[in-house]
Amino acid sequence: MKKYIIAFITALAAVVAAAGPAAAAEGTFVPTSVRMIVPADPGGGTDSMARITGKVLTKYLPGRPSFVFINDPGASGIKALNDFAKKVKPDGITSVAGSSSNIDPTILRNPSVLYHAEELEMYGGLPAPSGVLVLRKSIMDRFTNRALQPATMGDVSAVRTSGQMGVWGPEYLGWNVRWVLGYKGSSEVMLAALRGEIDMHATFEREIINRLMETGDFTLPVQTGVTNGERLVAGKHYPGIPVFSDLVRPHLKTDRERSAFAAWEIIVQGGKWYALPPRTSKDIVAIYRKAFDQAVRDPEFAEATAKVLGDDFTVATGDDMQRIAVKTDRITDSDVNFFEELREKVGLRNPSKK
Repeated sequence: MKKYIIAFITALAAVVAAAGPAAAAEGTFVPTSVRMIVPADPGGGTDSMARITGKVLTKYLPGRPSFVFINDPGASGIKALNDFAKKVKPDGITSVAGSSSNIDPTILRNPSVLYHAEELEMYGGLPAPSGVLVLRKSIMDRFTNRALQPATMGDVSAVRTSGQMGVWGPEYLGWNVRWVLGYKGSSEVMLAALRGEIDMHATFEREIINRLMETGDFTLPVQTGVTNGERLVAGKHYPGIPVFSDLVRPHLKTDRERSAFAAWEIIVQGGKWYALPPRTSKDIVAIYRKAFDQAVRDPEFAEATAKVLGDDFTVATGDDMQRIAVKTDRITDSDVNFFEELREKVGLRNPSKK
């Protein structure tokens, strides 16, 4: 009998070893509740996608834990991500749902920032679909005529990636733009456009685009495009709308301009991302990555996400998002300084300085 017991224990050990560390961790990591921090106001794209992702993700995490969402907006998410990176225990109980603006290189160089994008343990993401500039038809004659009153560009901040078309456009395409910032979230920007407070807004959120276009008062003059290999091309839903890169590139004359614009093209692909705190164990990261990969194939996820991002949305693995985070974290000071110079030219305060 002793011989059989020893043989059984040996065989069991071999099975556990073959299953690998992630499988072993799944047996010990069975949370009853997990939290997702959202460094944005309720109702916007980041918040909407966080709740969609969390709702489906819970089906595939061990124990099917309940999900608690904590909105912590303000300061471009700096406070929330500082606390997440420095104070949250790396035990798998808390993750964060961010957007490309949270890891924008200009934001990362703000003296208040205490986190590094590449140190966040990414477990998945949704690269940005094509963003479009939504422009009021009645002011199109003012949009490119600087002898007239500028078109008003509204947004939360000037570091949102699709919105940065309104920073490059005046310099290289002759746009006549005045910025108005400080809206709490995408929903507030949309309402400002509907009330006539602003004339233009750049976004990739389909619900907002559709709501504005339904009025018949707006047009879509340009788009950021979607990734196709090494270049950005027209999105599925905007086949006849010019891609911003195609318009700007012929006007870039120096190596510094071309380098900075190439950096923006990396940033604009960021979209939404999901991460665990730095120093989270590889076992727990693997569990979340596996759960995310399963969640994004769930029909419930596809249906809900299509309503926010459109049915041409793409999915990135944790490894994919980690590579994007590393690239954005390592964009050069020269490129960032160039971004800041462009912002100052359109009257925007340098967001990397207090």
